[in-house]
Amino acid sequence: MKTSNHLLRRLTAALLAAVLALSIALPVFASDDGDTIYINSVSDLLSLARSCAYDQWSVGKTVILQKDLSLEGMLWEPIPSFSGQFKGNGHTISDLTITGQYSPAGLFGIVEEQGSIESLSVRGVVSVSDSADTTTGGIVGINHGTLINCQFTGVVTGDSEVGGIVGRNESEGTIDHSTARAIVTGKSSTGGIAGYNLGAITGCTNVGSINTEYPEASLDTDGFTAKMVDYINNKMAAAADDATNSVTNVATDTGGIAGYSSGAIASSTNYAAVGYQHIGYNIGGVVGRSSGQVLACSNEGAICGRKDVGGIAGQMEPYIRMEISDGLLQQLKTQLNELSGLVNTATNHAEGGSNEIASRLNSMSGYVDNAANELNNVRLNASIDSVITGDGSHSSDTLIGGGKGAAGGIDHEHSDSGHSTTIWGGSAAGAGASHEGNASGTVTGSTQIVAAPDLGGLTSSINGLSSQVTMLNNAASGTVGTLANDIRSINNKFNELTGTLFSAISSLSGGTGDIIVDASDVDIDSVTFGKVSSCRNSGAVYGDVNTGGITGSMTIEYTLDPEDDVTGHLSNIYRKQYEYRSIIQKCVNTGDVAGKRSYVGGIVGRMDLGYLTACETSSCTITNENGNYTGGIAGLTGATVLGNFSKCTLSGKKYVGGIVGSGVQENVDGSGSTVSWNYSLVDITDCQQYQGAISGSDTGTFEHNYYVSDNLPGINRQGYTGRAEPISYAELLTLPDLPESMKSFTLTFVADDKTVLSRAFNYGDSIDESDIPEPPAKSGCHVHWDRTDLTNLHFDTVVTAVYEAYTPGLASEQTRESGQAVILVEGNYNDGDAITVTAQPLTPAAFDVQSGTVLDRVKGYFACLSRGEMPSMVANAEVLEQWRIELADDGQDTHTVRYLPPDGQKELRIYTRENGGSWQEADCGTMGSYLTFSTSGDSVEFAAVRTLDVWGIWLGVLAVLAVLILIIVLLVHRHKRKARRRAEALARSASAVSQAEQIVRGEDANASTADEAPAKTGAPTSTAVEDATQADAPVSAESTAVPAAVAVAATAAPVVTAAVEGAESVPTSDPAPAADPGSIEARLARAEEELRLLREEREARENVLTQPAVPPAPKKRRRRRFLPILITILVLLGAAAAFFLHSDFKKDLEAYRLVEARVKEDPMTMDVTVDASYGKISLSADASVARTKKDGSPITCIDRDGAALYYADGAIYLENGKSYAVGGAFPNYAELMDETAELCRTLTVTKSVDGQEKRYTLTAEGNDASTLLRLLTSDDIANAASLSAIRVDLTAESGELMDVSFTAENSGDLRVEAAAHFTDALAPVIPDDVLTAIHSDSNDDASTLTDNALRLLGAWGELTADDLSADIALSADCGPIVLNSTLQYDRSSIDGQSYGSIRKNTLAVYFSGSKICDADGNSVDTASQQLVDATSLIDLCYQSILNGSAGCDKASDGYLYGLSLDSDAMSELAAAIAPDIKAQDVTFSSGRISVRVSEQGELQSVNISCSGALHLILSDAPVSLSAVITPADRAFSIPQPALNALKQ
Repeated sequence: MKTSNHLLRRLTAALLAAVLALSIALPVFASDDGDTIYINSVSDLLSLARSCAYDQWSVGKTVILQKDLSLEGMLWEPIPSFSGQFKGNGHTISDLTITGQYSPAGLFGIVEEQGSIESLSVRGVVSVSDSADTTTGGIVGINHGTLINCQFTGVVTGDSEVGGIVGRNESEGTIDHSTARAIVTGKSSTGGIAGYNLGAITGCTNVGSINTEYPEASLDTDGFTAKMVDYINNKMAAAADDATNSVTNVATDTGGIAGYSSGAIASSTNYAAVGYQHIGYNIGGVVGRSSGQVLACSNEGAICGRKDVGGIAGQMEPYIRMEISDGLLQQLKTQLNELSGLVNTATNHAEGGSNEIASRLNSMSGYVDNAANELNNVRLNASIDSVITGDGSHSSDTLIGGGKGAAGGIDHEHSDSGHSTTIWGGSAAGAGASHEGNASGTVTGSTQIVAAPDLGGLTSSINGLSSQVTMLNNAASGTVGTLANDIRSINNKFNELTGTLFSAISSLSGGTGDIIVDASDVDIDSVTFGKVSSCRNSGAVYGDVNTGGITGSMTIEYTLDPEDDVTGHLSNIYRKQYEYRSIIQKCVNTGDVAGKRSYVGGIVGRMDLGYLTACETSSCTITNENGNYTGGIAGLTGATVLGNFSKCTLSGKKYVGGIVGSGVQENVDGSGSTVSWNYSLVDITDCQQYQGAISGSDTGTFEHNYYVSDNLPGINRQGYTGRAEPISYAELLTLPDLPESMKSFTLTFVADDKTVLSRAFNYGDSIDESDIPEPPAKSGCHVHWDRTDLTNLHFDTVVTAVYEAYTPGLASEQTRESGQAVILVEGNYNDGDAITVTAQPLTPAAFDVQSGTVLDRVKGYFACLSRGEMPSMVANAEVLEQWRIELADDGQDTHTVRYLPPDGQKELRIYTRENGGSWQEADCGTMGSYLTFSTSGDSVEFAAVRTLDVWGIWLGVLAVLAVLILIIVLLVHRHKRKARRRAEALARSASAVSQAEQIVRGEDANASTADEAPAKTGAPTSTAVEDATQADAPVSAESTAVPAAVAVAATAAPVVTAAVEGAESVPTSDPAPAADPGSIEARLARAEEELRLLREEREARENVLTQPAVPPAPKKRRRRRFLPILITILVLLGAAAAFFLHSDFKKDLEAYRLVEARVKEDPMTMDVTVDASYGKISLSADASVARTKKDGSPITCIDRDGAALYYADGAIYLENGKSYAVGGAFPNYAELMDETAELCRTLTVTKSVDGQEKRYTLTAEGNDASTLLRLLTSDDIANAASLSAIRVDLTAESGELMDVSFTAENSGDLRVEAAAHFTDALAPVIPDDVLTAIHSDSNDDASTLTDNALRLLGAWGELTADDLSADIALSADCGPIVLNSTLQYDRSSIDGQSYGSIRKNTLAVYFSGSKICDADGNSVDTASQQLVDATSLIDLCYQSILNGSAGCDKASDGYLYGLSLDSDAMSELAAAIAPDIKAQDVTFSSGRISVRVSEQGELQSVNISCSGALHLILSDAPVSLSAVITPADRAFSIPQPALNALKQ
């Protein structure tokens, strides 16, 4: 009985223990199938950790994290070993804290080869004690398995092999698409993703600082508990206090992705700072030191260090280890056989179906068979011998490179007498080598290297198979049922096959080549390891020695002394053998590179060995502060530099070259260089000695290098035919492989390290001063550009804003479009003081400014005469603005006011009025873009008045007056000359009269004697005279006296007669006729008559001489003939001016002048609304209209329902320059005002006045009404309607036209109601494409916009409106990139500034312009910033629609538009959907945009789809991306902290 009781108690205890054990284990092991474990609590996770103490326990098990967990208050011990699948499902394990001496350390200590971790996020601190053998990672200490889509945020510190995700990634390990946001610190092998990498890292991103000084490091602590944040801060502060002994002081092998790598790193990006200035060795943006492969990676962070510092890799070492296993070959064969079976099954199911699907499947079957055959033919190439040298004084397993992996590695032994090293390959290789030496001398030996298999045929088959898979997927789109499942299985198996091939990179041996000496015997593209290819650096790089944009140096590290390198002791044969195991190919550097000492290069600083080809240095600055050897490609090279392009700015002390600073001559040590087929376009700004466009020194071999330069020699002050030849820029452009960066140049304006404007220009262009932008203003500073002479530019140019502080002051709330305050007031103000600035109504009359006609303006100009002032040579033309300032009291009587005029105008007068006084002109100065003037009092008004120089007008008037005076002088002179001639004629006539009188008097005396003689002698005398006369006999003087007198009188008579006639003498009575004209009596009678006339003329002349004050009547009339005419003209002009200025007739055209004033404005801006209908035809429009002039051509911009259209020369232009004829439903509303002005001029206008408001009304009929109708409505309405009249109403206030309305009257079914309201909007920005199209006159054959196109443009306006809410669904399947998420996009305009928000689940990002923040106003990480890229989808789609021709189909509920995409558009859209795809090698084959619009013209959805192929290392994988944009109706508000942070 006693025994049985004892047994019973023992059984009961055993049962209770079993129940207890089961209850403890139940939460861990509860699952549906026994191999699935669900983690719902911290205790579940602890149970998992305890169970994983046995390395085989987790094999085959799946662990699923069901919720977020917090480990707050716990000191976590790493999960020892994990071999199952851990699925995080996007959940987060937070507050992880690991301290102590754990190694390996991390949430998981070790993940075994069959283990994997997916979609897990961890937050916390992993900080182990300093120990030489610690391996520390944020999530995993040592990884043999796979990590996919994992993320760590926090702090990771350790000694060696320290990584943000994994401490050490073994050769079979893979880290895929994971992100580190940690501050990582270690002494050696420290990386953002992995500290030490032997396997594969693909698609990873680091945004956390690596080995930087703690005070400058940043960490996103969002999601941490307050206790954890305090703990992190304490850790950071403790490290900062001990900065002199910090791990950063001795850090080696530090990289943004990996510290050291002999494996593969592909498509990964570092965004964070790495290293600290002047501290650390082997510092790289992607990897610190690499002998493996770095493919398609990029760096955007700043990289700093002491020696061997590079934008991608700090130091590149040659890769030697090569192996391939039978297991890998067998795995590939198995997968190909399985794929073949799936293809055959699908072929059977496709019979009778689509011919294209069947064709693709048959083709695939052939490619699968070929791949299997090629795999069966894979064999190992023959091995070759090479010489290995090294210093036997130390032990090193890095001397030869590589590491010990699963199938091969390095065994190293060391003893006091010497050491030995064995390099061995995989089991299939069966090859190895060993060497021996002693501590005192150089080690030499024979080493057998196993080459990689020749996979050329296999690669070709896999690539062909990939293409067939892509085409199969396209053909099978929409397929359902069994065949669809078959195709899905084919895709999965093909992805599995390509994954196997990619994972094999770590065991492949650099492609198909061996270690080859002859360059002609190797295919550079086939080399994979020991290579950096297709990488890009845009981050700044700072180092002391060996600093490069891609890599700091290409050499072998001396382990004990990082200041020295092994390659200084290598033989020439050794260098050549390494040449094709250390390669930089197709890399681009655009980041600035700066070195403190020697060896600085745009690609590599110092190149002791290797091969550098097809690289590019673009638009960056290479600076060597105090050292020698600076090159656009390499600072110093002892190897091969072939086929590179350099476009940069260089400076250094000695040996500065556009390609290399210097080469190395072949010498006894075996070092030599070859520089050939390179091209440079560089600018050397500083060099003391030895400079050239190709090289600063002619040491080494130079062949076929070319350069473009106006002032640089080729090599050290001279060019060499066949070695370094100058060419023209035009010749450079003919190169078929010339990079795009060398085809154009960039002029960049930078202010405060931010780009204000960047524009491209051509070689030799000059930039006009008017095209130079205004530098951004900075509060409290005067700003100007450091240079303004931008003529004959030959190189990329950066113009920097210079800020000079001035007296602090207060700014107005009102700002210009540039964001600058309109008014600044200087003074001794305190925080909280403010000025009140209000706009005032314009009072032009106070400044003698008159609007209207020219006469009105002239009247205003001369208004100063009424005040007793003389007109100025500078007239007031227009009052721009009037402001009132209420000043804060700062104890000063006088203040300086700075005023920013609109549109940068400077020809202004400033008038001030203090405390309601009179207007006074102020003395103005300038300070940058501001006008300055002084004022006193606590309240001041000022007016800005635009001026006009009128001195030219006055000069014109004076010139006219001078011409008139000259004409008058000439007329007077001519008159005096005629008078003088008349006086001379009168004098001559008087003399002739006197002579004639004397003769007559003598004749009279003779006549008396003759009368007495006949009485005495009778007839004989008479007879004698007659006889004498008849016989023409000579007679006595006496007898000839009378005829002489008559002759004299006859001679003088014409002169006297002419003079008398010229003087308009009074005619006398006719002389008595003579009985015989030939008798002496008749002749005497005529003489007496002539004498009488002469006497009268003489008397008249004597009267003139004796009475000059009373001129003769004829002379008075002639002298004043022109004077009355001139006086009459002047009087008439004065009367006309007075009539025009003072009469009221001008009021008849007052309405015309008001409209004309608006028409002449530049810009003329107005808002137009139109509501018209005729029968079933209707039109409703709401448009903003702005007309301006560009290059003398009027251009109208009409923004109607979100669609921007540009009108010019009878054509409509879209934003991309595409043109259509004006018509349809989009008339040019700007022409309304031109037509209205003409109607106001020609038709009767009635006027009414109501206070300050004036109304004008007119009625247009007939053709006038039809013209207005066509300008207001669509062609359909204008052509169909019967119109009677349109009433036009104009409203003016304060002398300015404000509104115009149009109403149809007495027109039956036609209804037209339209209105135009004038605004003060800014001039529209005309796109360059539109200007180019206008100037090219390419619209001759333009068609009219269709209703379908107008409907699409109008519907799209909903997505371009200021206020928008939309849901954006994104999907991507692109190899390593898998995306499926929905974003909520909202946009709103507040106080004229646009704000946006993107939400993804609980994450919200707010942005405005280039500023991005979270809800609390804090900056966000890069991943969050990438969410904003999705918003560009709307603009990208819009541009594609503008550029293309979308088809339209009528759907049951509306309209469906479709547009096919070209490759460029697909690439841009794909990058907006999945930004990470930019780092992938993708070719797009098909893409489409579909837009659905409702019957009412509302946009319902936008669908975007793109498909193509992703080019992997050995094959292609299908790619598909899609996005759906759907307008939403929801309220949107921005948190106040975010609003404050984003407000401009």
